[in-house]
Formats: sequence, structure tokens, C-alpha cells
Amino acid sequence: MTEPMARPTRGLRNRNPLNIRISNENQWVGEDPNNPDKAFERFVDDIWGLRAGARLMRNHQRRRGANTIARLISIWAPPNENDTADYIAHVAERTGFGADESLDLRRREHLTPVLKAMIMHENAGHQPYSDELIDSAIDMADQEFPPLPRERPVSLRTPLGLTDVKSNPFRPVPPRGL
Repeated sequence: MTEPMARPTRGLRNRNPLNIRISNENQWVGEDPNNPDKAFERFVDDIWGLRAGARLMRNHQRRRGANTIARLISIWAPPNENDTADYIAHVAERTGFGADESLDLRRREHLTPVLKAMIMHENAGHQPYSDELIDSAIDMADQEFPPLPRERPVSLRTPLGLTDVKSNPFRPVPPRGL
């Protein structure tokens, strides 16, 4: 985890730390139905954005052969939009895996460090999520959930901050201490 930033990045504001683009192919569980961002997904809770990132990474491995950092990042952040080589080098350095080392993202010991390094790269050096929250999101990545209600969320102020429990009965309860 890193120090708080003065103004959170777009990915952190959207609770979409891997900056997943909006796509008609994906109807993510936990999408914010009132997303004002026309390019990137926004989620109703951090755990749904983390889950979507883990799930998409695993899908890229299964469907597109993204079994190395270099291949995954080349798909995730193509050179026509990003400094892909820098991104690959950063994730390889942070994880200790070689850029072309074979990975199995179904294995937590491969997925977790790659996920954390990508969050850090996508968010200007910030990775604010606890290990427990990331572990919970990875656990949820393998689970199917019914679609969340598409109505406008109702926010409630709680001692822990804003929550949308009334309109989102499927919002997972984070582990104690988060």
C-alpha cells in the first residue's frame, strides 16, 4: 500500500484500478449504472473493480494466450495508446517475474503480484488496497453473481463512509478490519 494522494487518479475515483474500458461485450457485476465516464468503467465498490480486473486478466490468458507479463500488458495497454515497453518493464521489476516468463494466472501466487503491480502502474505509483481486499476480489473472480439492480443506487452514510446497500444487496461485506 502507498501513501494517500492529493487527487486520486481516474482509476481510483472510478473504483476501477486497472482502468478497464467500457465495452458492450462486458456487463460487469457491480458496474455503476450512473457512470458519468464515457470511456472507462466505474464500479459501485472497490471490490467489484478489483474482481473485474482479476477476471479480465484470467480471461485474457485463457482466450488470448496472455501467459506472460509481456503478452498480458501488450493486450491490456497496446502500444498505440501506451508506453507498453515501460509498462512491461515496471510490472516485471515489481513482481520479480521475467517479462517472458510463463505464468498461470489461475494461481494466486502469480495473479496477486501481477495485479498489484498493474494497479500501481495504472495509478501513478499508488496501490491503496489491502492484501485482504485483493484476496477477496480474487476469490470472487471465479464466482458467478446475478446482475446487480440497474436502478439508481441509494447511498447511505455509515460510520465507515458511503455505502449503497439498499440498491445493491449483493455488495460483499469486506473482511473485518478493512
